[in-house]
Amino acid sequence: MMESRILKCIMLMSVLSLVLTSSLFASVLKLNLKESISLALRNNPQVLISEEERKIADEKIVEARGGAFPEVKATGEYKRIDSPPTFGETEIGMEDNFSVNLGLEQPLYTGGKVWSALKIANMYKEYSDLGNRDTRNKIIYKTKKGFLTILSLKELVKIREESVSLLAKHLDITRKKFKAELASNYEVLRAEVEQANATPPLIKARNKLAITKDSFKKLLGLNLAVNIQLRGALTHVPEEIISLKDAIEIAEKKRPDLGQQRLVHEMNRENVNIARSGHKPKLSLFANYFGISPPFGSSEQEWDWGWNTGIKAELPIFRGFATKSQVDQSLIEMRKADIVYKDMKEEIKLEIRNSLNEIQEAIQLINSQNKNVEQANEGLRIIDIRYKNQLSPQIEVMDAQVALADARVNHLQAIYVYKVAVARLDLAMGEEMANIRE
Repeated sequence: MMESRILKCIMLMSVLSLVLTSSLFASVLKLNLKESISLALRNNPQVLISEEERKIADEKIVEARGGAFPEVKATGEYKRIDSPPTFGETEIGMEDNFSVNLGLEQPLYTGGKVWSALKIANMYKEYSDLGNRDTRNKIIYKTKKGFLTILSLKELVKIREESVSLLAKHLDITRKKFKAELASNYEVLRAEVEQANATPPLIKARNKLAITKDSFKKLLGLNLAVNIQLRGALTHVPEEIISLKDAIEIAEKKRPDLGQQRLVHEMNRENVNIARSGHKPKLSLFANYFGISPPFGSSEQEWDWGWNTGIKAELPIFRGFATKSQVDQSLIEMRKADIVYKDMKEEIKLEIRNSLNEIQEAIQLINSQNKNVEQANEGLRIIDIRYKNQLSPQIEVMDAQVALADARVNHLQAIYVYKVAVARLDLAMGEEMANIRE
């Protein structure tokens, strides 16, 4: 009886869990752009990995500080010999020998190695912070581009649906005219073909929208079963565009990867100092507290305790040119970092220039397509009236409908290109989330 009740409870809990899960996935998650960005910055794996890298950098600082602290070490030894040593006829030892030691060594001077290592660790922390910012900026850009892509595809689906709807209406009119013997069978067939031809682009647009939504959900760290709905519209509001000079100046101050490369140069400089410390003397304080059993010269199992302290100096004389090679390698790495830094600055200038050119080109396309859409709408309206009144052939109606669809698609594409180019410009300048434009 008890087992039956437990089984019923488990089944009830499973059903409730299934209902709750289905309800969760059936509900629509509505997101605007900033909400999408916030979600991506919380859940995206790349951001989470970057956060872990920052924690490693914190531990690197602790590790580097360890070089300045004393090292305390305990050792123990057991040794058995085949026969105790003797002095004449007298044994002065035992077969079983024990020793313990508690030692302390405090570095006093290491040729600047510890100080440089600590500076590198702190720079690495800053390097990781900049890397985290760079990752976040790239995720923001990807999120914004994905968001814009979904909006553009939704609008494209709408355009394709309206195009199919217009062709369906035209087919209906043509069939009515055919029944009234005002249109030929060829015109009916032509209208049917045009409507059929408009269906595949609609199917492709819907499929691409579904695929893009899944990719976007993965970017945001959402379960693919979650249904999302994006709030917003792909519209263009004229705004002042930043100059090339100002954009480059902002990028040189804010680009995280450029800041990282500057730090690479500084870290390599400190690595040179660390390598050069191999030529310098080292000074340390030591102290030991030890015990041996049996005491020297004794054959009794007892302990003899003692201590010693002092200062130890080491001066490297010859290491087979290893230190010189390490110094030369560090100098080469420093020169490489300089070359990479200069090349990166030029690459950033090119990124910004290309983004600004894309923005200017998109603005020109938007302005031209605004008027083109208006003219295509008016042209289709006029042709529809003329066709209904037997004043225009069917081919003119088809051409007008295609022209309107093309004009709307071109206008949509121009706005999309503009928005993505602006987002890419934000990324190229190193703008953070607070400055992201809608």
